[in-house]
Formats: sequence, structure tokens, C-alpha cells
Amino acid sequence: MSYDTVVVGAGILGCALAHRLAATGRRVALLDRGMVGSGCSARAGAIASPLVRDDRLRAMSARSRQWYAEYRLRRPGAPLRSLPALFLCAADRQDALRERCAEPLCPAPDTALPEWVNRTGATVLLGGPRALHGQVADLCRALIAEPAVDVYECTPVDRWSGGNGGFVVELADGRGLDVPELVLAKGAWLESEDLPPGWEPPRTKKIVSYVLALPASPADPLVHLADHEAFLLPRPERGEWWLSITSPDWGILPQDGPAAGPGDLRIARAVLERYAPHALSALRGSSVHCDSYSPGGGPEVVAAPGRPLVVHGGSGSGFRYAPAAAEAALDALGAFAVRPAGTGRTT
Repeated sequence: MSYDTVVVGAGILGCALAHRLAATGRRVALLDRGMVGSGCSARAGAIASPLVRDDRLRAMSARSRQWYAEYRLRRPGAPLRSLPALFLCAADRQDALRERCAEPLCPAPDTALPEWVNRTGATVLLGGPRALHGQVADLCRALIAEPAVDVYECTPVDRWSGGNGGFVVELADGRGLDVPELVLAKGAWLESEDLPPGWEPPRTKKIVSYVLALPASPADPLVHLADHEAFLLPRPERGEWWLSITSPDWGILPQDGPAAGPGDLRIARAVLERYAPHALSALRGSSVHCDSYSPGGGPEVVAAPGRPLVVHGGSGSGFRYAPAAAEAALDALGAFAVRPAGTGRTT
């Protein structure tokens, strides 16, 4: 089989890009050392909240939300849903929270909270905007269900070589893919040799969510616990809630087999003791992986002559920014012009 582009990494960033590349007329090979959407994309909370860090990410977030809305119109059964977003924070920190929010916030009644969540102490409850949640493993498969995308699962890449004349991607089973374009969307698997000289690989960080065995309905809100950089996410499709916390563990790699540790459990318990003590007995297992973080806190596209294009740095929000990051990668490839398929080869 001949391909125009090889994309290495079938998380949400790689799948979004493969989807868009196929729409340009390219024949795409999508490779992953595991299953599609099985890495951090499957284990993260996967929400697009209205909170932003800066103008660049504000624009990326807005563009991605627009793209997801258009995709839902084209694919009514897409595994995406909109849900109310509530914010609990200290009264003296609400101005900073309002500045970070891309949409206006207004006071919300306590009755908007799930009955087992408390607004304690000098906290305020704000609401108004809506968030987007995706069942990302299913979304990844939906995005690449295109005739022009061939998926190679459980197919590690041993190495790549080449430059301006094209690239050779050597697979662990001995095959080689000879292609004009190579894109690396490897997430936390990204290595220093994947990047141009002088570029440092992104930092990696553990991502931890705990399952709460509490009933969830489609009407339940997302609850941001802003003072703790945590949130409570209803998962009605699973009949449970997730408590996503901010783990302090940096430098964790996927090959390390990341798992929740005593420090993560202490953080989760402290959050629940403050906001939802009745949920402590509902604390169950955890969902753990690691993600790559860029200095700017969002996806980066690295392009250099004679090098693979690198898309990295989901920074815990790969789902939120994936469509906009895919468009940035298309720009870098000059991919808005349709090219004839089948200019590469498989050996």
C-alpha cells in the first residue's frame, strides 16, 4: 500500500490530524504502539471547559469548540455532549477566575450543585457557561473511520530516517513505510531525537482521576473546584463520577507504568473532605496515565526543513485543542491544497 503521510500516534491529536489529512485527498497511515485512543486520551477527563490561559489558547479553544459543534451536526451520533459548568472558588479569588473564563460567569444557586457537594466556608458558586465532554476513545475511532486512513495498531516504530526527499519509517515487525510526509504525535512517548536540534522535549506529568461510585445523569453539571485545580465530572454512560485531581508528579513516562500513589490519594481525600465528605465512601479505583506539557500550556507544532512535523504538548487538554492543533499542523504541511494519493510506498 502506498501512502502520502504517516502519522505516528493515535491519540486525539493524531486522530484529529489523520481525519483532516484524509479530507485533503491524502492517503494516510496512522500508527500506534497500542490501540487507538488507548493512552492518555482514554484516561483523561476529556473536557473542553471555558477556562483559558492566554489569548492564543483562547483562540484555539474557540476554534476547536466550533469544529466540534460542526462535527456534531454532521455526525449526530458522535460521542460528544454539552453539559453545564459550575465553579466553586474562594470569594477573594473569583475575580482571577472570571478573567480566566472565556464566557461571563454569574452567581448560581446552591441547588445547582449535586446534593452530595457542599459549598463550604467563604466560597462562591458561579455558573453560566457550558462545557464539552468527549468519550475520547470512541471519538478517536469515529474520526479515523475514513476510507483514506489505514490504521496500524500495536505496531511500534523502531526508527525513522530521511529528510527533504521523504522519510522511511521502520516498524518493529520489519516493514518499512516510505512516505513524503511524516508527522509525530507521540504525546509523552516523544523523544529528543524526534525534534530538531536545539529543541527540548516537552515535560511529562502524571494525570490522575478517581472513580466515585455515585449515580450520574445527563443533566448533572461539571463542577470545577478552582482552588484545587480539580473537577468533578459526571459520567452517565458509565454510571459514575470522576474526580480529576492535579498530581504533583512530573517526569513520569508512560513506560514507567504510572499508577496513583499515596500522595495522589491524600489529595483526592482532602478535596472530598472539603467539598463532598459523603462521597469518601464512594471512592474507588483510579484512571492514570501521563501527558506531555509544553511551556505555553497547550499544543505546539514544530516544523523544520528536512524534519518530521511534530505535534505535541496536549498539556492535559489534548481533547480541548485537538481540532485547532490539527489545523495548525495542516498549515505547516501546506496541506490545504489537495495532492494526489499514493506517492509513497510500503516495503
